[in-house]
Amino acid sequence: MCGRMETVAYCYNRNRLEVAEMAHSRQSDQEVYFYCPECHVGVVPARSRKNNYFFRALSGHLHQKNCSFYKERIEGSGHYSPQEHSSAEPERLPPTILGAIATQHRIGKPSPRDLPQLIRQAKEAPLVVEGSFEQVVEAWNTMSRDKKRLTSLTINGTQGTYEDRFEFIGDTTKNANDFNWEDKIIYGKTCLAKGNREGVYFLDSIRKFDVGEEKRKVLNIIIREEYSKQKQKKYIRNLLNDGEKRSDAFTLFIHGCRPEYNYERKKIGLSLPDNSTYKGVCVRANKRAQR
Repeated sequence: MCGRMETVAYCYNRNRLEVAEMAHSRQSDQEVYFYCPECHVGVVPARSRKNNYFFRALSGHLHQKNCSFYKERIEGSGHYSPQEHSSAEPERLPPTILGAIATQHRIGKPSPRDLPQLIRQAKEAPLVVEGSFEQVVEAWNTMSRDKKRLTSLTINGTQGTYEDRFEFIGDTTKNANDFNWEDKIIYGKTCLAKGNREGVYFLDSIRKFDVGEEKRKVLNIIIREEYSKQKQKKYIRNLLNDGEKRSDAFTLFIHGCRPEYNYERKKIGLSLPDNSTYKGVCVRANKRAQR
């Protein structure tokens, strides 16, 4: 019998259901206890060779036979070592919130008597999937239009969908200050170029803005070496290495940074955050049909 791959489990310490990828990223020296939401066996987050995240039963334990995650063990060749059947690759759940969820952390294990009721209560609450700026952009970038309308996304406490939390920068009725840079993700076409120094890149928006007497200025962003230590920089470098150099080949995503006009440089620019986990800029290869 081959069971499904378990991607969601009950976390006692945070008293909620939690996805495997989120749980795996939080592993530390502090004991955190996870349980199967169906048969209540203890589980731990794991990652496969294909970078799929899932929960597996603790060593020496099995899901109950009536559990949909139960996997029948078979004897290993000549050594009788237990091996599990492989499961189909799980669907990765999109983030439903941009940011981290503040929760009270419990200490210790639950009693077997209380565990069923705790899991039952947790299953009644909506599943919340935390996401970084990168993860939210990646989810949006792979969704169909219908899925964007139906998938919930909360930013800075404002609940909406992937459709209305992303706003296209091409609205010519708005000036730079009219966009909601803090509570939405603003996106549009951009020109990407490599600087003379290693680790420096330039982004110029295709959309131009009027700034007082200075008419029709592009949004100019400089990604410096200190920003290059993070994942986004590696992605940008790979884009340029792939030979994508047309000005409309890339899409720029901005969140949590408000453009300001620099009178000395006569350009609109952005001050990028030191920590780009939940805000900053992202660049992706352009999908022409996306709006």
